[in-house]
Amino acid sequence: MALAEDFARFADKLREGPSGLMSEITCFPSGAVSLRVRFSTSRVFDMEYFPSHQMLCVDELPEDAGFNTGYRFSYPDFESAKAKLLDLLDDAKRGLPQDR
Repeated sequence: MALAEDFARFADKLREGPSGLMSEITCFPSGAVSLRVRFSTSRVFDMEYFPSHQMLCVDELPEDAGFNTGYRFSYPDFESAKAKLLDLLDDAKRGLPQDR
């Protein structure tokens, strides 16, 4: 599964960076792939692939979220979703709050 490998390489790069981000990948039997990135102790970001929609979705989870029910950003390709996740992480590094 090439997409899962893309997710894994991206997660490795995030963990190797100077920010010390924690990331976790989950692959589901349906073909869905999830990347959860923890920035500090209180900020969590998700990038998900949904094969039923052939779409990648990206967003920051609200602080009180147990399970995300929606995403603000969706993309048909991995590179665009990856770029958006990096933008959100850059905003978090600069201390910018989530704009929900």
